[in-house]
Amino acid sequence: MQVCKPDLTPLPSTITICVIIILKRPLKGAFYHIIVRGNQRQDIFFDESDRHHYLEQVRRYKRKCGFILYAYVLMTNHVHLLIETPNDLISRIMQVINFTYTQ
Repeated sequence: MQVCKPDLTPLPSTITICVIIILKRPLKGAFYHIIVRGNQRQDIFFDESDRHHYLEQVRRYKRKCGFILYAYVLMTNHVHLLIETPNDLISRIMQVINFTYTQ
């Protein structure tokens, strides 16, 4: 099993990650409704190739991190993901997906 070891470089300012965690500490095996939104609600996808590239990053880190993706919606200025995290913490997963997308 591979574990995500993200680069700790901060995300560019074009994407804001909103993760609402009700628990005091994230748990492996938890379900998360993730919303990724552009700063000031700006667009993060401009065409189908942008959406395709984002989904490729999700697929790549799904294999590496072993999370389960139940549903997703890609809107022009935000994304909804429903994820279960059996092996890794949600903050690490989202950091690597969004960091690699914005490169």
